[in-house]
Amino acid sequence: MSPINNLIEWTQIAQQSPNFEKNLESLGINSKAPDYQPNYALKLGAGDSITHNRFVVPDWGALRFDVHVPKPAPRDDKNNYIQVYLETEDESIMLRDTEIAPRTIVGDQPIEDLIREQTSAISAAVDLREIEIDPTTLNQPLIQSQLNRISYGYQGFETFQVNVPDRMRGKTARLRFELHGKTEVYIDNVFFKSEHLKFGNPSLNQQEARNDRANQPNNYLIEKPQYAVSYNDSLKTPNWASYKLDSSWLAPSGTERNGQFSTDWSLPFDDITISKDYTEVGEKRTVAIKGHLVPNQDRGREGRVTVIEEGTGKITEQRYSKDNLQTFLTTNVVPQPQQDTAWQALEGKINEFVRDSNNSNDPNDPKRHNKEVYVITGRTGSSDLIRVPRTSNGVTPQFNIDVPEVLWKVVLIPDKPGLSPTDITKINATSFNATSFGVLLPNIDHRPSKLIWQDHVFSVNDIEEYTGYNFFSNIPTEVQEEMENNIDLPNFFKKK
Repeated sequence: MSPINNLIEWTQIAQQSPNFEKNLESLGINSKAPDYQPNYALKLGAGDSITHNRFVVPDWGALRFDVHVPKPAPRDDKNNYIQVYLETEDESIMLRDTEIAPRTIVGDQPIEDLIREQTSAISAAVDLREIEIDPTTLNQPLIQSQLNRISYGYQGFETFQVNVPDRMRGKTARLRFELHGKTEVYIDNVFFKSEHLKFGNPSLNQQEARNDRANQPNNYLIEKPQYAVSYNDSLKTPNWASYKLDSSWLAPSGTERNGQFSTDWSLPFDDITISKDYTEVGEKRTVAIKGHLVPNQDRGREGRVTVIEEGTGKITEQRYSKDNLQTFLTTNVVPQPQQDTAWQALEGKINEFVRDSNNSNDPNDPKRHNKEVYVITGRTGSSDLIRVPRTSNGVTPQFNIDVPEVLWKVVLIPDKPGLSPTDITKINATSFNATSFGVLLPNIDHRPSKLIWQDHVFSVNDIEEYTGYNFFSNIPTEVQEEMENNIDLPNFFKKK
């Protein structure tokens, strides 16, 4: 079936899906506004299969796509799912994300009470049932084993991704989406490479991060729907994390999230860190906590879980956030002091900037304007080593978690949502249609010196010179270089 025959405009989806209509309102999207631009998605019904035109498979990047499911499948129905195929003249390959079995994660722990037959996700690109968890415990192994199930997708578009085999890179191929079961779905934004790397994959010595364990263990690319990470197996921490932030990722004001830190079980390396490793003290007596690179407050949007009370059969709906829990993985943390107050203030200000742009409850308010921010956060230097002993079969090997000396952040704020890298341009003699700035902060207790992050603002070019990275490289070079010279903060971020 041709995709053109299945195109449906977002406002039509909203007419059929009340949750989707509320989601559009929360994003400040008003279809009656004079400047409204129509958006189209692909609709799949029972037994539908849609094939995209031929294209050349890019040399890196997962395949990602957004899914909205107005009414997810019943939790005991395993016959509703989406399969994705990559097809050449010679073969057809079923694509999936990395699959994680709960029993593999927890080893010999008695988990029969935690895992029921219907809990395990279907081996497919997308399992159209909602995640099944105990919301009172938010058990990370169970969450990580069900990442291809629906969470936020019952309200709006939720991103899923699948891995692409290396042997398919550079080949001419077609994509085929196949719906199994009768659960109606909408698919949008089918692309290769992470949305969070839209403006560029940061390169060090002209080497970008890649999903290549053998050749790039210390610049290993991890693409998740929530963010992208360059992981360093020698340091046992990320080099950097990159993410897009807009209001669709945020929880309602006042919502608190308390996640459970966990190993990222998708990592292919030996000696991956676990949460309790951070209880060790550094050689120089550093006492560190697990510090997020992607702040958990920037990934707060909710899924839901239906709970049936034993005995009474009473049905209740409780809230949780799959996206938020993904920020509590050890691939998103570096050792930080407990009182990094300036860093926390910077993170809070970026969150407030995006949230403030949607503080009106009136979707017809002309001042209501959705903002996008692209943030890359990372580490450089080394101030200490946390030595981690592990005992297995009577042997106690040891590895180190490296404590960074400095943390940095570069920020790109396009003037309006949806701009592509080639849309970034100069609009007059001194201004661009995007703003950038950088921040460098020492990875120390900020209380004694009373650090204020606005006193540590640099241009993006300054941060590049200090770290060796090239940021936002998808922007045309001449525009990129001049725009990245800016050191003037937008008014919202300046000291009051």
